[in-house]
Amino acid sequence: MKWLTNLVGIDPEDKLISVIPTVFYGVLVFMITIIMVIIWYPAHAMEIKSQIIIYFLIAFLYLLINFRAYSRSTIHVLFMWVNVIISAVGIGYLFFLLPHELEPLIFIMMIIAAMAKSALTGRLPSYTAMVVFSLFSIVYHHSYQSETKEWWLHISFLIAMVTSIETIQQLRAITKDQTRRIEIINEVSAHIINTNSAEELISLIDTTLKKIIDTDSYYIGMVKDNKLQMLLCHDEGEYFNGITLPLEGTLAEKVIKTQKPLFLPYMKNYASDSIANSKVYIGKNQGSESWIGVPLTSKHNQGVITISSYKKNAFTTADMHMLINVTERISLALDNIKQREILETEARLDSLTRVYNHGYFIKKLESQITKHCPNAHPTSLLMLDIDHFKKYNDTYGHRAGDEVLKTLCRVIQKNIKSSDSIGRWGGEEFAILLPSAQKEQAIEIAQRIQTTLSTHQFENEFHAIPSPTISIGIAEFPNEADDAIRLIDLADKRLYMAKEKGRNQVSVAPL
Repeated sequence: MKWLTNLVGIDPEDKLISVIPTVFYGVLVFMITIIMVIIWYPAHAMEIKSQIIIYFLIAFLYLLINFRAYSRSTIHVLFMWVNVIISAVGIGYLFFLLPHELEPLIFIMMIIAAMAKSALTGRLPSYTAMVVFSLFSIVYHHSYQSETKEWWLHISFLIAMVTSIETIQQLRAITKDQTRRIEIINEVSAHIINTNSAEELISLIDTTLKKIIDTDSYYIGMVKDNKLQMLLCHDEGEYFNGITLPLEGTLAEKVIKTQKPLFLPYMKNYASDSIANSKVYIGKNQGSESWIGVPLTSKHNQGVITISSYKKNAFTTADMHMLINVTERISLALDNIKQREILETEARLDSLTRVYNHGYFIKKLESQITKHCPNAHPTSLLMLDIDHFKKYNDTYGHRAGDEVLKTLCRVIQKNIKSSDSIGRWGGEEFAILLPSAQKEQAIEIAQRIQTTLSTHQFENEFHAIPSPTISIGIAEFPNEADDAIRLIDLADKRLYMAKEKGRNQVSVAPL
């Protein structure tokens, strides 16, 4: 019954349950009709009564067979069409079997049958049954030369039949669409769990919004420095990711401040001068007619997700609830990604100085060497050590020693570029990676660090602390070492050469 499930969007068993009330009232009308026949026909018309009772018993048995076929999922397309014709002919035949006065009951039975078929099969089978039934009705009324009012009654019942069929079809369409959206949401939720980066998440959201909502534009904006930074911004096939827009006086600001969804079916009905004056066009130079915004709030993020259309009344409340549902999952995903990034960052950093730890710095160095190796671009490595650091701990205490270590890292960071790296090698020893820097440039940086450190004022709770000096060894890739291990070994040996020469030295001399 896969074809039937795809047609309606729900399982056959669920559809069967949905038509149980219709079947119940159909049987009830059957019973009322039998009772009316028994009462209507005189006692001596036993033959006609018997025929009608036998007809209804066969019809009831046929109904049970159909119910069993549906419940066992044995229905096929051929069976469905045979059932449509038989039921329509069977009910239509009642025009010639029942008294003329019971004609309204026949129409009621056909309306009930049409509703059941509309729910179980579809629009075409339902209208086919109606046409077959109408042919019987037309032949009957033409044969008995019915009055005009009876023809109008016939037309009225047909209108009621069409209304019933279309109402059920609309409900089916809504159910199918909601089922489709829920399936997509569940699928997205499963993927979100395994999302490892914001870029991967944004791509997933982009695909999801296109599938579940018919929209011209949508964006995800996060608040940064009182502005809205677009993680995702789409307008009629064009992307504007990464741009930053003003937040003040916008609909997005209203959503973020109130932390409530905002649904505007027709934008022109939303009177606000401040918002009207804060319009910013991205992509198409035209204002949106329909707009929905939902706050995107989590532990680490605050923003908004919106959809819009250049047509008025393009969205429904179902679209808004669907967007809310998606947004909740996005918030959780962004939180998970941020938490993962925090943990990964913590795993790379030294807990005291907040520079790279020994293990990650080596990975960084190896990656840099591998990157520059094919082109032989120069890379310099500085190994430095604080002279007589043990005296600081012994004389001024370990808290003062920790402050010296942290201050040294801050001094180094001020004298190198953002693309350079610093790592704690161990204890009071540090390493500095200078990509694309030759030995001469590395020497300048090393001397600048020494000078800055010597002028820095160190103090503890009680008195001033003398500025420490540092010894530095420098090695250059690839001129002096052709891999990371040799580069480290050479810089480390030159560091100890600087110490042997009296400390507070920069050593670059060949060994």
